[in-house]
Amino acid sequence: MFAYQLNNILTALVMIKNFPLLLIVLFMFIPQLIEAQKRDFGDISKQMIEMEVYDKDSTASAVVIFDVGDAELDNRLEVEFRRHIRIKILTDEGFTYGDFSKRYIEKNPEQDITRIKAATYNLENGKIVKTELDKDDILVDKEGDDYTEVKFTMPALRPGSIIEYEYLFKSDSPIDLPDWDFQKSIPSMWSEYMIRIPEWFRYLKVSRGYEPFFSIDEKPYQSGGRQNYVGTESTWVMKDIPAIEEAPYMKSIDNYRSAIKFQLANITVPGVVYEDYLSDWPRVGGALAESSSHGKKLKRNKFLANILEDIISEEDSELEKMKKIYSHVSSHMNWNEVLSFNASQYLEDSYKEGDGNSADINLMLVNMLKEAGLSAHSVVLSTTDHGDVIRMFPLISQFNHVIGYVEIGNDFYFLDAKNEKRPFNLLPANSINSVGFLIDIPKEQFRWINIENKDENNLSIYIDAKLNEDGRLVGVMNSKSNGYYAHYSRDDFEDEDEIEETVKQTVFSDPVNTVIDSVNVKESELHEDLRYSAHFEVSANASGNVIYLNPMIVERLIDNPFKEEERVFPIDFDYTFDETVTLRFTIPDGWAVDEIPTSKIFRTPDESANYRKLFQAAGNTIMMQYKFSINKHNYNPEDYLFLKDFFKALIQNQSEQIVLKKNEE
Repeated sequence: MFAYQLNNILTALVMIKNFPLLLIVLFMFIPQLIEAQKRDFGDISKQMIEMEVYDKDSTASAVVIFDVGDAELDNRLEVEFRRHIRIKILTDEGFTYGDFSKRYIEKNPEQDITRIKAATYNLENGKIVKTELDKDDILVDKEGDDYTEVKFTMPALRPGSIIEYEYLFKSDSPIDLPDWDFQKSIPSMWSEYMIRIPEWFRYLKVSRGYEPFFSIDEKPYQSGGRQNYVGTESTWVMKDIPAIEEAPYMKSIDNYRSAIKFQLANITVPGVVYEDYLSDWPRVGGALAESSSHGKKLKRNKFLANILEDIISEEDSELEKMKKIYSHVSSHMNWNEVLSFNASQYLEDSYKEGDGNSADINLMLVNMLKEAGLSAHSVVLSTTDHGDVIRMFPLISQFNHVIGYVEIGNDFYFLDAKNEKRPFNLLPANSINSVGFLIDIPKEQFRWINIENKDENNLSIYIDAKLNEDGRLVGVMNSKSNGYYAHYSRDDFEDEDEIEETVKQTVFSDPVNTVIDSVNVKESELHEDLRYSAHFEVSANASGNVIYLNPMIVERLIDNPFKEEERVFPIDFDYTFDETVTLRFTIPDGWAVDEIPTSKIFRTPDESANYRKLFQAAGNTIMMQYKFSINKHNYNPEDYLFLKDFFKALIQNQSEQIVLKKNEE
């Protein structure tokens, strides 16, 4: 392929009059093509071994010189996948890329990893010295009865090293055609994946990510040997791929990593066999409904029915029943930190143990709600850190969690009872990942449903204070919040002995110059507004006859979360919100306002992000009202600069100070 590309370039240059200019371009392009062609194990160039900084990313701790994979299915329905990767280590931080680890299944299907070959290359006294990985340094660890892990660490690592390794992965199942990640946490010069698929196999494939393909090639091929068959050979190439890194307000990084994924749909040998490997979503729902670890768990359970007798009464409304059952399950059950859509054992046993995974808890919740006569169903989903569901692939394995769904009259509620400190009307933020798949067993209906919290997320703070001549602002702060604001604050306030320190560190903008005398939290139910008051003292900057006071004494945003010049990924806020802060304070007699910030209002073009700060001074009283809201969950990459500028303006505005001067006598 590369020789063909190079020949085309040379031919074009000969035909073009402006040959000298394009010759320069050619010689800029040739080294990478030549390097990409150096595929023989151990064929290390002096140019690469001497490279100290990668010119396209000077911050990179390492760079992939090439990563090449090829996979092939044969007439025995087996998969063979070969991979050869070469990496340049640039700094000490790049040593982590010298660690290799890969798991495989020994049976059902039978898999194996063999033909491991690895070496490190260093420049010593002007010569390239090769250090091979010793076979004894390849560790093979059993993980239970099913999994085996192969791992090793490259020898003789140092900044400037080049490492490379290759291996062969085999599976006796055509389902195991490997996916391919073109993009990694370090930049890559070249990434190439080739697969050969006989004509009997039909795979669905989907590309993810934001990097363009350098080339895509597809052509027929014919096998050799005694059994002759035809198929399609496909090759995908990317070059100069930037590193992908976690960024603020990003869901699972795998949603955005440039990759290609495969799923076997069916095998067809005319007149011999037709076998479906890919279902459809209704059949996925049916399988969950019939599953002994999911749908069967929602059948009537006498043990749980008896428990209900002590929780609810016939006089309770449906909403009261739902609240009481949710409260009981969430307080009785301890979540073991495992997410699943399948119960791990009988619900009766989980209840007796008081411990279980997310399915043990939430299927128990749904079961008890149904037993109480409510219209309740399970909803399976993929959490934000697990990644978005690819609707094109109807696979149960794309889910990792289950929650409850209840209909009461014209209202509906999503419930997740893993945390007794979270109210019934608030899902954990990582469960709100666009959609879930509802399993309505009585009606045999299985459908996608948008997942959302019903309540808003609001914070309202009112401060009444007095500024003393020595610069001390003394007063009372009253806070009212709901939604995630209230939930997270209740978590923060769990240690009552530390509540003053918690308020100082989490609410006030300058903890070093703040003293909290007392905090009074009003008792309330988890689903109700959280209200509390705090008596405080904040020290402003007093210098002689001048006082400098930043009125944003609470909830001030210091750092812009959007620092990159551009962003190719969407921006995903966990939740929408609305913050309001009102500050009213008096200044000492004999003092006057010398400077006061001007009132400001600004917003993004679509008005989904809004900021307002208004000032009013009358006599010896100054009032400020601040309002900041985001009313959209998701922003496209095209909106990034608007958001970045919005937050930049907000932070600059919040740094402005009020200047007071003492009147001359």
